[in-house]
Amino acid sequence: MVGDRAHRQHMTRAARSLDMLLVAENWGSPRYALTQAIDGFATNEHASDALDYHQDVATLYALLGTGYSPTTLIGGAAGMAAVDYFIARENALDDAKLNRFTPRFVLNQRLRRADWAPKEDFAFERIAASAARIFRAGGNVGLGSHSELQGLGYHWEMRALSMGGLHPHEVLQIATRGSSSVLDRRKDMGTVAPGQYADLIIFDRNPLLDIHDSRAFGQLLRNGCLYNADTLDRIGPC
Repeated sequence: MVGDRAHRQHMTRAARSLDMLLVAENWGSPRYALTQAIDGFATNEHASDALDYHQDVATLYALLGTGYSPTTLIGGAAGMAAVDYFIARENALDDAKLNRFTPRFVLNQRLRRADWAPKEDFAFERIAASAARIFRAGGNVGLGSHSELQGLGYHWEMRALSMGGLHPHEVLQIATRGSSSVLDRRKDMGTVAPGQYADLIIFDRNPLLDIHDSRAFGQLLRNGCLYNADTLDRIGPC
């Protein structure tokens, strides 16, 4: 969030000369976000004050190739954040896997904070709908949960995007290939291809039919080794 527009243009030229990925913290006015994209920033992280992007902005992002990570869990300028929506509606404190891998005092800090509010008080569906327009225009959309809740946060972010109108297949593309593309890591991860990391999730139910089943996996392959997803105990040869 450096300086005025001239300063940011100096930053983009310097970054290009060093082959660096220039990531923008996208808070504030839509003009700020859009000029960052036009001036050559690689990504825009977070939604701007404009909750509703229309087709002109979606097409602009698609033509520029600027990455966009809406991070609905922390919301936008108007309305409550999606993380509070899910905390108030799910008993995440009793999630067995979450408790296994996260100290209880951390869960208490993160989960004992939200009050129930009606759905109309939340803005994340509109943010997600704007991300959907960018994605469907051919834009470069990634998924980030802002570390609001390790483990469940990424799944909640996927559900929030689906509530903005994206189909499960589109959400999964954004969560895998899209996220690696936003980070300029397509050659390493995000798809199943030769030369990429051998990290795979083995699903028990099909998340293409219901995005809630993105959490329904019992095994995972990490660097070619098979693990129990609930305990991370190795259950197969490497």
